[in-house]
Amino acid sequence: MKRNTIAWIFQVLMGVLYIIASSGKITSQPEVIASFNDWGYPYGFYLIIGGLELLGGVLLFYPKTAGYASVILIAVMIGAALTHIVHNEGFVVLKPVAYMIGLIVVFYIRFIQDMQNDDAGHFPLNDAG
Repeated sequence: MKRNTIAWIFQVLMGVLYIIASSGKITSQPEVIASFNDWGYPYGFYLIIGGLELLGGVLLFYPKTAGYASVILIAVMIGAALTHIVHNEGFVVLKPVAYMIGLIVVFYIRFIQDMQNDDAGHFPLNDAG
C-alpha cells in the first residue's frame, strides 16, 4: 500500500473519531460535565478540550495541516492518559494511548516524511525515502 494511501486512511479515521469525541463535549452532555468535574477540572474546561478535538479532527482532513493537528491532539491525549492514570481508571487509559498511536502515524507521514520530501529538492544529498 502506498504511503499516501496509508496517510489518508489514518487521517480520515482519526478525523472522524475526533469529531465524534468532541461532540459530547461541545454539546455539554451531562455525563461529560460530570466526568470533568470528578477529575477536578474547572467548569467549562470540557469545552476547550472539545474545541481542540473538533479543530484537530477537521484539520486532519487536510494533508498540509494534518501534521500540526496531530501534534495538538497528541498533547490533548497525553493529558487524557495522565488524567486516567491519576484517577486510577485502569484500562480506560488505553483509549487515548491507541488514539496517540494513530496520531503518531499521521505525524510521521504528513510531517516528518513530507518535510524530508520537500527538502530533497533543496538538499539533493538528503535521502528522501
